[in-house]
Amino acid sequence: MSSNSSSSGGRGNGRDDGAGHDAGDDHGVDDPATHDVGDDHGVDDPATHDIGDDKGADDPATHDVGDDKGMDDPATHDVGDDHGGARQLGLFVNQATQQLVFSADSTELEHWRGDDRLTALDLSVSVPGSASADSSPVWRFHDPVSDVYFWTADDSVRDSLVRSHPELEYSGEAFHAWRDDGGGTHQAIGVVWDHDHGGDYGRFVYAPVDDAVRIAGQSSSDGMEYLGIAFWI
Repeated sequence: MSSNSSSSGGRGNGRDDGAGHDAGDDHGVDDPATHDVGDDHGVDDPATHDIGDDKGADDPATHDVGDDKGMDDPATHDVGDDHGGARQLGLFVNQATQQLVFSADSTELEHWRGDDRLTALDLSVSVPGSASADSSPVWRFHDPVSDVYFWTADDSVRDSLVRSHPELEYSGEAFHAWRDDGGGTHQAIGVVWDHDHGGDYGRFVYAPVDDAVRIAGQSSSDGMEYLGIAFWI
């Protein structure tokens, strides 16, 4: 076995070749018999036929399910590949309310892009693609009269709104966000309640938390109230 592996230049042809570090000898096949499980260590190397294993794709065909052990590691381009992939959060400005609104639903995003009342922002924001120990659902409410939206990851706020404001449209779970700052890798989004904007509910301004605090602090009246962190992206 040893001599055959050496003559193959380190590829191994299905054999476990320590001298060649068993690099790509199975062309994408996960074979415990040759100890070729996760041999690329998060590196995407076309030279070893190891294409697509860590670029956000969870591909059973290449046995790339959970290869990063639940860790989101930008250093290896391994963002969300073990939980169904990340999703893009589309951002828009409602021209009537000047509210920043967002959605991760592909059907809704297509509809919103064709709505003249909304202006799409050219920003790329990723959120978790599905539920995990590190993510939290974000729920959405909508006032159809004023066309104002409200998002929250706080289930007590959600329950209070459902109970006390049946006139609001409850859209349910809108997308998943992160539970916390992820060791400094995730951005906190704060929410400011603009009481004086008009309508029964005013409007809600969503912005990075430092900007949200500044917006509320610049108000010369009690009309701008900082409500805290809405979610993390």
